[in-house]
Amino acid sequence: MKIKKIFHKEEYIRWILTNFSFIEKNSEYEYAKNGNKISINPSNNYWFFEEVKTEHGKVWSLLIEENIITLILCLKLLEKGYNKMNIILEKSFRLGHNSKGYVDVAIEKDNKILS
Repeated sequence: MKIKKIFHKEEYIRWILTNFSFIEKNSEYEYAKNGNKISINPSNNYWFFEEVKTEHGKVWSLLIEENIITLILCLKLLEKGYNKMNIILEKSFRLGHNSKGYVDVAIEKDNKILS
């Protein structure tokens, strides 16, 4: 029997706010470290990483579990000392001759994407 996993946004958000240094400001929560700023607005179901490179805006929705995992990855990268200038969200790449896909989080250093 296959067990379906149930996604609970509130549990993820509670875990993030407990494990990272967020400060509550009005209805939002802000994380700031070394000039990097991430905001979460749980009531409007979005998050935002100020000045980070991204190739499309779908990543900001907290209604998609994959985006919450991307948020957690960004926070962990910042905790490890990476900077917004090194992070690219939803980086596109070629798949064969006519298709493309997206990687959730890419790291860039010296104008090269690290794998």
